[in-house]
Amino acid sequence: MERQTPLNPARRWPGPLRALALTVLVGALAGCASAPSQSLRLDEIAAAEDAATPRQGPSDLQRAVRVVRQGRPIAVDAPMALEPGDEVDVGAGTVARIVFPGGHEVTLLPGTRIRLGSIIQYIGELIVKAKGYFRVETEYWEAGVEGTEFKVQLTPDKAGTVSVVEGSIRLRSRAGHWPETGVGAGEQATLHGAAPPTKALMTKAQITAIKNQVRPTFRPPALRRMPQ
Repeated sequence: MERQTPLNPARRWPGPLRALALTVLVGALAGCASAPSQSLRLDEIAAAEDAATPRQGPSDLQRAVRVVRQGRPIAVDAPMALEPGDEVDVGAGTVARIVFPGGHEVTLLPGTRIRLGSIIQYIGELIVKAKGYFRVETEYWEAGVEGTEFKVQLTPDKAGTVSVVEGSIRLRSRAGHWPETGVGAGEQATLHGAAPPTKALMTKAQITAIKNQVRPTFRPPALRRMPQ
């Protein structure tokens, strides 16, 4: 039996810009969720590779990420356990990785705010590396994936871009306005509101840029933990 864990990314935008909802549902075996390595956690914080500011030390990076639980800020000490309903706010020049039960990874790029739990508003960028079933939902469309690495970008004018690095995804209109569309590795789909997606091949430079936003940023596992 599968359990679905919602991830709901958001950024604070004034008035009419706060109009695009996104939910990420992660399917994981219920029996695995209790293992420490399978817990929902803020796994790591790092400086963005293209940060304009000088590279920060561990203490600066910790302060650049804010976690709010039940309306109150809590101390950030990655790696740390997260709970449904927590809000994670990633500052400029910083990236953060969240690991879900089953080993799914979501990297939050600079300036992104998310809430783990109920549906909230979202505008920003995140990169998903799914090791099992994963589903991303927006106001107008959803992407179902299995063992895929892809990037989702949503803008204030309701334009969305889904870039697939590995594997493939299936895009579906939530209202049934257009037929299910497959997007494979090396392809990028662009969506505007409820309109059907348009696809194009990514260049090698685009694919490399997405990979570089995640892989070189985080240190090897043996070096990852920050000082207490």
